Amino acid sequence: MSLIDVVIEVIQHPATQQLSPLVRAMLLDEQEQRRIEIQRTTLDKWQAINAGSSTLTESVAVGAGSAAVAAAPAPAKQDDLYAVGNRYDVGCAVCGKAHLAATAGMMDRAAQLAQERGTCDADCGYYLSAAQREVVNLIGYDWTPEAIAATPDGERQLLAQWAPQVDQLQGTLFQGPEAQARMNLAKAAGALEEAGRFARADGVNHPEAQQRMADAEAWLAETERGEWSPERRQQMDAETQALVDQALPAFRKQRQFLINGIDSPEDLDRVAAEVGTLNAHLQGIAWAQLTPDQIQGMAAQTQQIRHGFRQALTAYQQQGGNVV
Repeated sequence: MSLIDVVIEVIQHPATQQLSPLVRAMLLDEQEQRRIEIQRTTLDKWQAINAGSSTLTESVAVGAGSAAVAAAPAPAKQDDLYAVGNRYDVGCAVCGKAHLAATAGMMDRAAQLAQERGTCDADCGYYLSAAQREVVNLIGYDWTPEAIAATPDGERQLLAQWAPQVDQLQGTLFQGPEAQARMNLAKAAGALEEAGRFARADGVNHPEAQQRMADAEAWLAETERGEWSPERRQQMDAETQALVDQALPAFRKQRQFLINGIDSPEDLDRVAAEVGTLNAHLQGIAWAQLTPDQIQGMAAQTQQIRHGFRQALTAYQQQGGNVV
């Protein structure tokens, strides 16, 4: 069961009702826990390289989520959002609801950490980069202009109304230096994360898993050979250049894994975790420049969009509207 499945199928389960909104938004299955553990372990190594960074905390949400997921019944195969045979060429309102819930939870946690610590450190940045991945996945796959245009009329109007606001949120999350490279990295990390969910449901040959792995490879190649070409790196400030130069060997290694082909969901999880960690590490180019109040404002913007879309979707369904 994936994060989207959890949000849809488990969030109303009685066992989750006593949990905080953040914990409910971050409920993850055992495979997701393993991926997060790999990513956090790898991030610790990057933090050690940059001496003085704190280690990640707050793992209680994962443990609490596991118990709630275990108590919930598995969805029928035809209701599995990651099953082969589903349509992915149309917009998905329910997917948007899930992505926005996760984004809001991550942003609230980042804002809380920034307020407590007076700055956006590695822990705060971890949640901000996770929020970025949710948004780029929503805009890049579920709510593309082509997908929305192919969506049945009622739902299409709903998505067309809210997609520009999510697109604006995406711009807010990628403000600051090296914006294009950072967006490429977040897209690659998000695509691999989603590819893993498809692969765990139906194997790495699932068409959507293959598409997302190919997309990730392209975004990584564009970043390395374009945004981070030798001549572009020479134009960076010293701190940014040092971060990029330090990350490039691991960056190339993961891109090579994608070029050579991924044979199992476990291998895909490892690559996704490594790329996700590199992404979180390099997003720090911008995070350190944000004040706690700026991050709080970004979190408030996210919650406003999430609640507005959720209310609009509920009203649409109560009036008899269908969703794909």
